[in-house]
Amino acid sequence: MVASTAAWFLAGGAPIGAGLGNYQYGGGTFPETAPAIIWGNGTPGAFVPFTSVNKGSLYMEVNNTDDTTALWMKVDEGGDTDDWTRVFAEDHALIAGGDVAAGALTVESFETNALTNITTSILVDISAADSETMPLHCAAAATITRVDIIWVEATGTSGAAEGDITIGTASGGAQIVATTGYGLSAAAGSNANLSIASGAMAADATAFQSHDVADSSVGTYHCQYLWDFDS
Repeated sequence: MVASTAAWFLAGGAPIGAGLGNYQYGGGTFPETAPAIIWGNGTPGAFVPFTSVNKGSLYMEVNNTDDTTALWMKVDEGGDTDDWTRVFAEDHALIAGGDVAAGALTVESFETNALTNITTSILVDISAADSETMPLHCAAAATITRVDIIWVEATGTSGAAEGDITIGTASGGAQIVATTGYGLSAAAGSNANLSIASGAMAADATAFQSHDVADSSVGTYHCQYLWDFDS
């Protein structure tokens, strides 16, 4: 990479003279100098304004290679090029020196640990008549990664196993969760993790949650789905 030989203010500082060292920041009521946004060619250098802007400032390397990040952040005030680290670059995290710490947020970790969606079904009474609900519809291809029964009203010591739950991608189907009997003596607030046969949901697919009655028992539950859109 080629090092920068100059940089110019985009925001946060205003040049007041011809020299790169002549600049000003916001009013005196600020607790310290405000961070700035600067831009230029090449990687950050050990000269003004790189060394003078406050920690938290951003630099845009406008001539960086296509399809790679152009953004840097100042994370230290040591007066050298190690004060700056790339932001959202492959194998770089938002920490001094660009070293990736365990659990740090990088492009790869963000893609791997993308936001998980949670969908909760309506309340189901296991003593009610057979029924089917459609708690989840995916506009784009997705994968269901976990399904839990969350018990609201405890089940009795007998009778609950007469009823069951089945979840599929078609009415009455069992593509997602095979028929699974309700548990006995399930306490209120407890959960039952259901075994997933296949969590694959095509674009515009709907999950059908079927309930078979356990008419000699009591118990109510919500079904909770964890799922992610496919990349």
